[in-house]
Amino acid sequence: MNKYRILIVEDEALIAASLVHALSSLGYTVLEPVATGEDAIRAVKTQKPDLVLMDIVLIGEMNGIVAAEKIRAIADIPVIYLTAYTDDLRLKQARLTEPYGYIVKPAQNRELNATIEMALYKHALDRKLKESEETFKALAENANDGILVSVADGAYTYANIRAGEITGYSVAELLKTSIMDLAAPDEVKNLMEMFRKRLAGEDIPQQYETLIIHKDGKSVPIEFTAAKTFWHGQPADLVIIRDITERKLAEEALRKERDFADSVVGTAQAIIMVLDMKGHIVYLNPYMEEISGYILEEVKGKDWFETFLPSHIQESTRSLFLKAVWDIQTCGNVNAIITRDGRERLIEWHDKTLKNADGSIEGLLAIGHDVTDQKQMEEALRKSEEKYRGLIEQTGEGVWIIDRDYRTTFVNNRLAAMFGYTLQEMTGKQLQEFMPAGDMEVHSRRIRERLEGKSDRFEQKFIRKDGSVLWVIASVTPWLAEENRLVGTFAMLTDITERKRMEDVLRESEMRYRALIDNALEAILIFDFSGTVLFANHATAVLVEVDNPRALTGRNALEFVAPESRDAVLADFVSVGEGRDACLAQYKIITATGRELWVESTGKKIQFGGVPAALVMLRNITDRKRAETALHESEERYRILADAAHDAIYTLSPEGVVTYVNSGGFALTGMPPEKIVGLSLESLYRPEIAQELRANLDTVISTKRPVRYDLKFWHENPDQVTWLDAQLVPQFGPDGSVVQVIGISRSITDRKQAEMLLKRFNEELESQVCSRTAELEHINILLENEVFQRTQAEESVRKSLDERELLLREIHHRVRNNLQIILSLIALQSRIIKDQKLLETMGEFRNRIMAMAHVHERMCRADDISRIELSEICTFLKTSLFRSYKVDPQHIRLNVEMKDLLITIESAIPLSLIINELISNSIKHAFPKGTTGEITIAGRRKADTLVLSFRDTGIGIPEDFDWMRSTQSLGLRLVVNLVEQLDGTIDLDRSAGTAFVIVVKEKE
Repeated sequence: MNKYRILIVEDEALIAASLVHALSSLGYTVLEPVATGEDAIRAVKTQKPDLVLMDIVLIGEMNGIVAAEKIRAIADIPVIYLTAYTDDLRLKQARLTEPYGYIVKPAQNRELNATIEMALYKHALDRKLKESEETFKALAENANDGILVSVADGAYTYANIRAGEITGYSVAELLKTSIMDLAAPDEVKNLMEMFRKRLAGEDIPQQYETLIIHKDGKSVPIEFTAAKTFWHGQPADLVIIRDITERKLAEEALRKERDFADSVVGTAQAIIMVLDMKGHIVYLNPYMEEISGYILEEVKGKDWFETFLPSHIQESTRSLFLKAVWDIQTCGNVNAIITRDGRERLIEWHDKTLKNADGSIEGLLAIGHDVTDQKQMEEALRKSEEKYRGLIEQTGEGVWIIDRDYRTTFVNNRLAAMFGYTLQEMTGKQLQEFMPAGDMEVHSRRIRERLEGKSDRFEQKFIRKDGSVLWVIASVTPWLAEENRLVGTFAMLTDITERKRMEDVLRESEMRYRALIDNALEAILIFDFSGTVLFANHATAVLVEVDNPRALTGRNALEFVAPESRDAVLADFVSVGEGRDACLAQYKIITATGRELWVESTGKKIQFGGVPAALVMLRNITDRKRAETALHESEERYRILADAAHDAIYTLSPEGVVTYVNSGGFALTGMPPEKIVGLSLESLYRPEIAQELRANLDTVISTKRPVRYDLKFWHENPDQVTWLDAQLVPQFGPDGSVVQVIGISRSITDRKQAEMLLKRFNEELESQVCSRTAELEHINILLENEVFQRTQAEESVRKSLDERELLLREIHHRVRNNLQIILSLIALQSRIIKDQKLLETMGEFRNRIMAMAHVHERMCRADDISRIELSEICTFLKTSLFRSYKVDPQHIRLNVEMKDLLITIESAIPLSLIINELISNSIKHAFPKGTTGEITIAGRRKADTLVLSFRDTGIGIPEDFDWMRSTQSLGLRLVVNLVEQLDGTIDLDRSAGTAFVIVVKEKE
C-alpha cells in the first residue's frame, strides 16, 4: 500500500466525501478536505501533501486556477484539476498553471488511480530530470577526468578544469586550440582520422591510449574515451581524457614484481604446486621437479593422487583435498609421495584455495616441505633418548634440540622451567614462537652456518610463557646425518636474564617510546611549520595507503587533505604553531589511491631534530561516520514514519506499561506522548476498558500470536464514544519469549456511523428532490406569468428573456449539481454492496442519471439554452457507457451519423435516455464475449418530426421475444414508454442484427 498524502480541494461536501472514500480504498493517505483556495494554500504550507486534487470552480474570491498558481509558487507539488466543465476557455486558463492532469467529475476509481499515479510518476521524473541535469553539470565541472568537445574542424568548444590540469593549459587557452595542437607529432594523423570517422558515424574503437604534448613540452600518456555527440545542434566529438602516467609506472612496477615473484617461486626451497578443481596438476615448481624426479611437462594435466601417492592413502588424501578446495584451509597434513625412482618422501602440506577476481574458486595452491630427514631425526632421537636422557636431565643447563625446519623435537626439564612451559607444551613448537618478532631473520643466518657444520656461541633473547623476557647464552652444535647432511641443531642454554635486565634498563625509556610510536594503532605524524613531513609511523602509511612510511618523508602533509577540510586544517595548524594544543577535530583526507576517509585529529607543538614541529595523531573514523550516518538516517526514517501515521502506534511491556507512543496516540487519549510513556493501562483507561486491554495483552503473551479486536471506549464525556480497530503484535527476545508488544489502533467511528449517515442522507435526498420538484413547478408557473405579463413591450420582453435565461441557467446548474450529488451517493452505496446483480442495477441507474446530468450541464453553459446538439449527447453517451461497461473501442465501434441537429430541452432528456438504453442493451446482449461489431446512430428531421435510426451488427433479438411488452427488460420497456411520451412510434427490424426506427414529435 502506497503512502502518498493527497489534499482534496472541493466545495461540494458529498463529492469531497466520495473522493475521500475512493482514494482511501485505493490505498492513499487523504488529508482533511478544504473548500476554498485560501484554505488550500494554508494546508499546503502546513501539511505538505504529495499531490493536490483541485476543483476549478470554488466558493469564495479565489478560484482553483488562481489557487493552483499560488501553490506552484510556494511548493513543488503536482496539481490535478477536478472539473465538471470541458470548455476550451477554462482549459486554456488552467494549462497556464502547468497541471499534471484533469479529472472530470464524477470520476471512477480506475480513472482516479490512473491519473494520480501518472501525475506522481511524471512529477518524480521531472524532479529526477532536474536533479540529473544539476548532477551531471557538477560532475563535468568537478570530474577527475578531462572532458573536451570538438566540432567539425577539430577545434575545442568545451573543456573542463581537469582537462586544463592534464594538458597544462587554462580552459581559455584550450578553447583556442585543436586536436592537432595537443597530439604528439606521430599521433596527429591517426587521431584526426579517427576523429573524422567518428563524426561520420563509422564503427571505430571508443577507447584507446595515445600521447599528448603538455604545455611544458613533455609527453604525457593519455587514455582516450571518445564518442559522437551533438553540440548546439551540430555533430561534435566528446572526448574524456585520463592521465595514465602513474598507471604506466605501476604497470612497469607490476611487471618487475611479477618477474621477481617468478624468480622466488623458481628458487624456493619448498614444493609449490597448483591443482585444478578435479585434482589435476596445473603447475609444479623446479624444487618439486628436483624432489620427485618428474618435470612439469610429463605430469601436467594428470591426476595428482594417482600419479604421486601410494594407493593406500589416495582416497583419504583426496577427501582432504576436497575440504581444502571448498575454502576449508588445511595445514600440517603429512603424507608420503612416490618419486620417479620409486622412493618415498614424507611431505608436510599447507593448502589454500585459489579464487578468481570475481571470487569463484578455481583450484588449490599447495605448499609442501620435505620432512623426511626430520622424521628420520625424530626416530634417531627416540632411539638415543633413553641413553642420554638421564645425563641431560641432570645437567644444570637447558638442552634444546630443533630440526632443520626450526621445530622443537626435544627439551629437558631445566629448559622447560626456564621458559615456564611443560615438556609437552614446548615439543613440536616452532623456534620463532619463543623468539621476539624480527629475531628469526638473524637466527636463520646462524642456521645456515649449521648447514656448513659450524658450531657457535652467542647471546639470544626469548619470550617465556608468561610473556617475560628470557636472555640466554646459547652454545649450539649442528646435528649431522650421513654425508654431513644437517638434520637439526643441539643447543645448551644458560640463563643470563638478570644481567641483561640491568643492561635493558638503560635503554628502556627510548625503546618504550619508540615501540609506542612504531606500534601505535593511531597514525602519528610530525611535520615542520611549512607542512613538510619529518616523520611518520607505520599506521600513517597504512592510513594514507602508501607502501612505506619513509615514502611520506619530505612530502607536504596538505597533499592528503581534502579541499573542503583544508581551511579547518590550516586554522588548527596556525593554532599549534602559536603554542596552543589543537583540540579534537575531524577532517576528510584523500589517500594515495584516491579514497576519501574521515579522521579524528589532535595536535601539539614539539621540538624535533632541534627545530619547531607539529606532532599530530590521527585516527580513522570512516566506519564510525558511516555507521553514525546510517543509524541517524534509520532512526529518523522510522521516527518520521511512526510520527506521521494517523494511527496510534505504541509499545507495551509484558507488564502493561507504555514504553513508546507516537503523536497519533494524542487523539485517542487526549494526553501528549511524553506524559503517556511510563503509565500502565490501568492509569490510562477506565477500569472496564483497562480490563479488556489487559486480557488481550495476556492473550498475545501466552499464545505468542497477534490479536486483533474492536474496542469501544469514551473519555470523561460518555457521549463522546470512539470505536477503534486495534491490533497487538508480539516481539520476541533471543530466547523466544515476548519482550515487547506493538500496538496499532485506528479510529473506525466513521465506519460504525456510516449506516446511520447513509440512511439520513437518503432521507434528506428524498426530501430535497420533492422540495426541488415543487420549487421547479412553482418557478415554471412564475416564469409563464412573467413572460405573459412582459409581452406588452419590446424592451420588457428582452429584459424578461434575459432574466429567464439567467434563471434557467441557474436551474440547470442546480439540477446538474443535485444529480451529481445523487451520483456520489450511488458511488458511496455501491462500495458497500456485495451483490453483483444489484451492483449492475446500480450501474445502470447511474448511467441514466449521468445522461440527464450531461444534458443539464450542456444547457447551463451553452450559448442557446433552449436547444442542444443531439450528436453531442450521442458522443458523450458513447464515451461514458464504453467506460462504464469496460468496452474496448477496437472490438465495438460506435458511429454517430448526424450533424447540426438541434433539439429542445423538453425532447433532449427523453431522447438521451432512449439512446442510453439502446446503446446499453446492445453492449450487454448484442455482442457475446470475443465478438466484434458496430453500432450506428443516425438522426434527421422530417417535416415536424425527428427520425432516429439505431442499428447494431450483433446477434439480434430472438423472434419469439416480445420486446414491447416483456417484463424482463426494463431498458426496452423504458424506451417504449419514452417514445409514447413523445407521441412517437418505434419499429424493429430483425433482418440483420437489430435496427430500431423511432419517429417522435419534438416538444417545444
